[in-house]
Amino acid sequence: MSFNVLHPIKAKIYRQSLVIEHLITDYPSMRKEWNEKISLQLRQDAKSIADGDLEIEREEYSKMLDCFLSSQEYDCVFYNSMLILVYAFYEDILTAIYANEGYLVSGNLPPIKDLIKSKGISLSVETQANVDYLYNKVRILRNAITHNTWKNKNIKSEYKDVITKLASHHNRIICDSESLYICKQDCLLCFLEKEKSVLLELVDKLGYNKIHN
Repeated sequence: MSFNVLHPIKAKIYRQSLVIEHLITDYPSMRKEWNEKISLQLRQDAKSIADGDLEIEREEYSKMLDCFLSSQEYDCVFYNSMLILVYAFYEDILTAIYANEGYLVSGNLPPIKDLIKSKGISLSVETQANVDYLYNKVRILRNAITHNTWKNKNIKSEYKDVITKLASHHNRIICDSESLYICKQDCLLCFLEKEKSVLLELVDKLGYNKIHN
């Protein structure tokens, strides 16, 4: 008796992309739950400070709550971290594909165009555009956030131009003279969808379809 199962690498694409997508989309509801817990903690802190004075307790609680709610630190840390995870997923799958095709990868990944040329395959125009977009834009954004080169002014001018233009197309990416951060999930889901599309077409062209057991 035999049955068809997905190739392990193709299954990994579906599985990991789904987990990452849920992490990103579930964050707002998790954040709301955290806010409620922190609000209770702040109320307890205000009560301790007030030492029985209800007016002081209300004032202290209001100040602490306003300070917490006005801070974007939690969101920035989360979404910036998700960008790193999103691109790490892409590189991890590509590394597995290269290894499966007999490439010895150490350091930077070879360009996808080298792989498809050596295998005598081609990608659709849309997918090739996504490959270029991910490498020439999203990778540069990931590197700047990971290594904090934007704030330290150690970023190449051409990379700064790429990020500035990317931010102009995604208003959820905030960049100014001091800061570079992602404030909402939209662009992350866009990047993840492009990665998934590239990887699925690539493995299909390489013949990573169902295997028989």
